[in-house]
Amino acid sequence: MEFWDRPIITECHEHTSDRDTKVNPMGTVQNHCRKHLRSRLMPCACLCEEPSYETRKQSGSDKRRGDGDGRGRGPAVRGRGRRGGSGGHQSGRAEATARRIADAGGRAFACRADVSDPGDVKAAVDATVSRFGKLDILYNNAGVDIEHAPTADYSIELFDRTIAINLRGVFLGMKFAIPHMTGRGGSIINTASVVAFKAMPGGVAYCASKGAVVAMTQVAAVEYGPAKVRVNCICPGAIETPMLAEARRRMGADMVDHAANFAPLRRTGKAEEIANMALFLASDESSFITGGAFTVDGGSLA
Repeated sequence: MEFWDRPIITECHEHTSDRDTKVNPMGTVQNHCRKHLRSRLMPCACLCEEPSYETRKQSGSDKRRGDGDGRGRGPAVRGRGRRGGSGGHQSGRAEATARRIADAGGRAFACRADVSDPGDVKAAVDATVSRFGKLDILYNNAGVDIEHAPTADYSIELFDRTIAINLRGVFLGMKFAIPHMTGRGGSIINTASVVAFKAMPGGVAYCASKGAVVAMTQVAAVEYGPAKVRVNCICPGAIETPMLAEARRRMGADMVDHAANFAPLRRTGKAEEIANMALFLASDESSFITGGAFTVDGGSLA
């Protein structure tokens, strides 16, 4: 089978630190991979995002979902040219992305999902398999960075929320996708971060969640390698996304840019550079790679 014909699921979500920030439905995959989806005619499903916790609390909802502008959760992109599904809450934007993919000759659909909710995640995976007949790639890309405070001052509620989205969401995505891949093969891509390996003061929940994603990736890779399922993670550094814009607002542009300029390549990364790594890991070009944690950080950890 041609790579371009394989169904994929991707999660997208933007990271923010403000409790009342509204969530953007499409998330990372939309921002990182939109041009690749259009140019490579990938079949995919577009998951939209839920509103922020503060917004939901006012309306009586108690589901924990991610915040941010473009990196939501849900099934979406499984590699170049594949079919896929995507989910979240602001379904209008997810649907618009699905339409753009369809207009370019691909196949896509949008659905709503909360990555911390087992029922939502299972439904998104089942919907993708029902639509396309199988599942080849999962891109767990939902995430939030909603508070920065010293460990002793960190909100318990926001700690739990961060873990629910960044870590539990990855677990649930793998839990429900792997049974559709075992035996026939598949590729799972999880989004971690360079802070899995390097402390970020004030980010106890975010750092913990990303470090655990790396560990969970390695466990699943060992468990399901014999079943032809590859599991890897991407560890981005400072990437030009709404999350980085929020960091500049919160900490000051000089501080953020000064830190980026310490990396050997002396610049921040582009969203497309994360997309390129994801597409490589989704493709057969990485067929002998599993259990890896791939830094895309301009050399900041060197």
